[in-house]
Amino acid sequence: MKPTFTLICILIFQINAISQSANWEQTLNQTLSEFKTCMANDDKVVCQTYTAKAIRQVYKINDFYNASSKTDMSPFEIQEFVKGSPQWTAVGPAYKSETLVKAQELSNSGRAVLVVLKGDTPADAHVSLLLPGDLQNSGSWAMRVPNVSAFFTHNPDNSFVNKSISYAYTKSMMLQLEIYSRK
Repeated sequence: MKPTFTLICILIFQINAISQSANWEQTLNQTLSEFKTCMANDDKVVCQTYTAKAIRQVYKINDFYNASSKTDMSPFEIQEFVKGSPQWTAVGPAYKSETLVKAQELSNSGRAVLVVLKGDTPADAHVSLLLPGDLQNSGSWAMRVPNVSAFFTHNPDNSFVNKSISYAYTKSMMLQLEIYSRK
């Protein structure tokens, strides 16, 4: 009886996780469009919060949203939050292939997975959302890598949904990348 109950619980979790992000790509593309409009017209400080907004919309989690001020966190604030939050766990550094494999498995199971470019100042930090899918070969990183979604405030035209992590970050940046998953 116990193995059947455990299997049912796992299946229910998997169904719920997949249904939460069933149209994740459409949602991210819409958010990317809004981000580019914001960068062309609005206060750039507000535009920095679109990664947090995307995470909130795709995964229905409010970790990076302040309900009282009705604002989302910047990448630097997200970086600081996930390092100290009991709701988030470090998967490992992006330069290790086992970290990327584990991160892809977590994303494919419906968990929110973030790629954090560590920065000492708000201008240096960046956060990307690691997406469900398959690892693919990266010539520049010389390993199999996942796809991400990235909103670049310093160059919004280079922002994208669903391209490889090695497209977003150079090999030299790999040592500064840490991956986190929501528990």
